[in-house]
Amino acid sequence: MAYKHILIAVDLSPESKVLVEKAVSMARPYNAKVSLIHVDVNYSDLYTGLIDVNLGDMQNASPKRPITR
Repeated sequence: MAYKHILIAVDLSPESKVLVEKAVSMARPYNAKVSLIHVDVNYSDLYTGLIDVNLGDMQNASPKRPITR
């Protein structure tokens, strides 16, 4: 199989360096292009302020029904 383009997802760990070296060695015989992608996500920033929910208000607003068996 002749590769034209190899995309590598890296996390900047030492293992990523090995992965990049392997991809380059695979791409070289085919003169393929190698691209890297790294997404740096701070998950705490994603969830802060997106939804402002007071669960206590939601529980008080829900209709009370007796439990029947």
